[in-house]
Amino acid sequence: MPVEVPFKIKNNEYVNLLQPIQIAYQLCLDGKSNKAAQLLNQVAGLLVASEIGLGSEFMFELEVRKTVPKLLKQIQADLKKSASNS
Repeated sequence: MPVEVPFKIKNNEYVNLLQPIQIAYQLCLDGKSNKAAQLLNQVAGLLVASEIGLGSEFMFELEVRKTVPKLLKQIQADLKKSASNS
């Protein structure tokens, strides 16, 4: 059974803090300390946001930050494709 470190971000919302810490540790072992620092920065941001009642909003913002670059790349690819078809 995997070990979890649940952290309450709202009334009935919890996140497992152990997983990103384990990922950050592995990133450090792989020599990717900058990525590990970014991940731990996000965890710290979540802790602070949760303390002021904005944990869910912070999680949403993180998802948007991950999704927007992918969407922009897809839009650029579609624009290039449609321009070459014209």
